[in-house]
Order: sequence, then structure tokens, then C-alpha cells
Amino acid sequence: MCGRYQLNVEAAALAATHPNATWHPNHAKQHKPRQQVRPTTQAPVLVHETSNPTFQLMKWGFSRGGSPLINARKETVLELPTFRPQMRRRCAIPVTGFYEWQKEAGPGKPSKTPFLIRSIPKAAFEDVSVAYMAGIYRTENENGQATSKFVVLTEKAASELEWLHNRQPVFLRSEKQVEEWLRMDASPTDAVKGLVDGTGFSWWRMAPDLADKYRGKVMKQKGIDAFFGSKAKTKDTQSLRVKSRLKKNKKATKK
Repeated sequence: MCGRYQLNVEAAALAATHPNATWHPNHAKQHKPRQQVRPTTQAPVLVHETSNPTFQLMKWGFSRGGSPLINARKETVLELPTFRPQMRRRCAIPVTGFYEWQKEAGPGKPSKTPFLIRSIPKAAFEDVSVAYMAGIYRTENENGQATSKFVVLTEKAASELEWLHNRQPVFLRSEKQVEEWLRMDASPTDAVKGLVDGTGFSWWRMAPDLADKYRGKVMKQKGIDAFFGSKAKTKDTQSLRVKSRLKKNKKATKK
């Protein structure tokens, strides 16, 4: 499951995470770093419709009766009529983490605590880098206008995340995997076979009142090596830093 994710990266830095990638005209100006990307929000995705890969803003979620359809299971995406026609329109969705909520019992109504998860093992909270989730997209008629929309592919959760949720996004773990997923000449069957089950995550308990606007460190322009290589640090250090950061944010809010 993936119901919200984080993308705290500026447009120029995002373009630098993939070789030869450019922005669709005017879309870079509209992009803003976000603490939370929610369903129906416009967010950047990477597609390869022309000679070079391009970042385009698309809405998250296919329209249907009621709430939008935001995820597609890797195990059935080739079979279901909702997704099968879109399997030649594959995209890579950049993130700096995704969220899952854990229910916690207590007096009164049970609370839900958000956890930020990043696809880097033993990372520090300050290690901001871009990862790519696998997705598919389509064009819909929305109020008389052609609107591109995407969904995120999910798979069975890695054993290290089962305590939090039984599903997780499908991550493209290397530059090569991103390129192979986006290849226009690859068949849908081969593209799905090339997806590797994801393991190796870091996570942090977050404050319940997540804000939409990102308030922390924003990733400036870096190369793709910033994502595909990261220094390992202990989780004890991570926890202390996160707690310290939350205290500082609370003090700043009171002022």
C-alpha cells in the first residue's frame, strides 16, 4: 500500500537524478518540494515517450466512482482490465520516502502514528536522496481537458516492514532498472518480470500532524550517485536526531 509519499527535491536537482532527463516545458516552474504528496495531487513522474526521458506533472490516481484508484498490484497488473491497457505507458515516480500509519491503542479513539520509510538501509534522517517507484499512467478527460494520471505499483511487503503493513511500493533499485522499466520497446510481461522484490529500508516515527509544505532539508542539485550510493549510519543515531529535530520544530512553532 502507498497512500502518501514525500518528495522534498527542487526541480533542477530532480532532473539531475537521471541521465539526459529534462522537464516538460513549464512543468518545472510548477513543481514544489512537498512533505506529503496525496492522491489527486499533481506530482512529477518520469516517462520515456520521446528520444529522451522527461519529467511531467501528472495527477495521482485513476478516476473511478468514489475515491481515486491510486495503487496497482504487481501480481495482477497484467490481468486486470483496468490496468492491462496501460502497461505500455510505464512511468517512474520519484520520491524521498513514503508513509504508512500504525494504529495505536489508548484512552479514547485509537490514534494513528505516521512512519516515514526510505528505500535505503541504515540511512540517517538527514540523508535526503531520490528513489523511484514503478508506475503506469493514462490520459483521462477531466472537465473537457486531457489530464494525465498515474498509479503506483505495489508488492508484498519485505519482512522488515511487515509489522507496519503487508504491502509496499515497487522500487526501481538502480539506474538500469529505471531505464528497463521505461523502455518503450519492452513488452509489459518482460517489464514486470524485470521488477525485483525490494528489501533494505530505513524508517522513522513522525509527528502526527504532518504538514503538506516541507519544512526540513530540501535536496539541492546533485547527481544520480546521490541516490544509488549512501553512507550507512546506525538507527540509534537516527532516532536521537529525529527526536531532536521534532523538539526544535515544536519550539519554532511556539515562537
